[in-house]
Amino acid sequence: MAYRSLSQQNSLTTFLTSIKLICEQTKMSFSKKDAINLYNKDISPYGYHSFQTILIEESITAFLYNARVLEDDLKTKQGDPLFLESINTGENICPQFYVTDELALSLINTKPPQKISIREDISLDILPVISVIFSKKFKQFKHIGIIKKDNGIKVRLNWHASKNGKSFYVPLKFFIPFTADDPESCTYCDVEKAFLESRCLSENYAKLRSAPFPNVDKGQKMTDVIRYDYDLFAGDRKELLTHEDAENVLQTFATKIREPYRFVINLLLLMTQQPEIITVQSPKSNYVATSSKGFNTQKVNNIPNTHWLGSNFTVRTQPAKSYDINSDDVTRATPKKSHWRRGHWHTILQGPGRLQRKLKWFKPVFIKGNKQEVF
Repeated sequence: MAYRSLSQQNSLTTFLTSIKLICEQTKMSFSKKDAINLYNKDISPYGYHSFQTILIEESITAFLYNARVLEDDLKTKQGDPLFLESINTGENICPQFYVTDELALSLINTKPPQKISIREDISLDILPVISVIFSKKFKQFKHIGIIKKDNGIKVRLNWHASKNGKSFYVPLKFFIPFTADDPESCTYCDVEKAFLESRCLSENYAKLRSAPFPNVDKGQKMTDVIRYDYDLFAGDRKELLTHEDAENVLQTFATKIREPYRFVINLLLLMTQQPEIITVQSPKSNYVATSSKGFNTQKVNNIPNTHWLGSNFTVRTQPAKSYDINSDDVTRATPKKSHWRRGHWHTILQGPGRLQRKLKWFKPVFIKGNKQEVF
């Protein structure tokens, strides 16, 4: 970069300091050069959550979580030690994807196939890491990270929660195991079961009790520079999440885990079957805003391209007379009222002898009814 404002310098220093402390906690190595390259690898487009802010929040959260695990020797109910949070080095090689609100909502409202073969229906070439950032208007999530593991896919996200009328995002994670070759198996049922296992619940609970959206308690060891940025993240949320608060968040998320699950599975299927959903936009200018107020800008060298998900995606509208009777909400009569037909997946047989199997997504359609509505 040619120039950094004071706030940007403080933010970078915060990130570098937190990464250094995490390396000390986990005994792993991550050079300062690699950390700076990670911090500068992307610039979020207007209207989207800041990539740098997400990095700082996640690094501070990891540091505080690790400190809690180490100082209190936290374990699962079975007595197994909780894993420490390390630096996700995979984010160095993967681009950040910015998803449009329209596509995100369509994926959440699409029911995935009940049984999914990760290795057959999803191309693992699009993994090992996918990082998706949402717009500030999209309230359900701020960020979702999709990471391939040996036995499944780990999903970590910033999920929207509230307390005393105040909204904020909490760090959570769940696991999508590779479904066994059992015709009776249900992928989503496996996800629910994995989330309710003690290790996942224990790690989520510990992170909720130590994440940086509330104030730091017990005089946690933090440098002044981390505390500086921490206070910016905390805003007016000065109280720590209590045991009851954390339990309520986990119980609520358990009933809504279907939403991020649908988004992740449908996105992976869509990126496999329709890779054109990804578009790359070159930067229009080398100047970016330095603050949210006024017109101050700075020149930045080598601005990265923006990777979009669904930049050309639109929901179709069709009249009732051409209503598709093969849809999930089929009725014999022509509908009088306008309504939405949700997105859905169909298995298409193709190739010699129609033996090759391929999934195809039929995106949501707004059906215009014949009845004239009075407003």
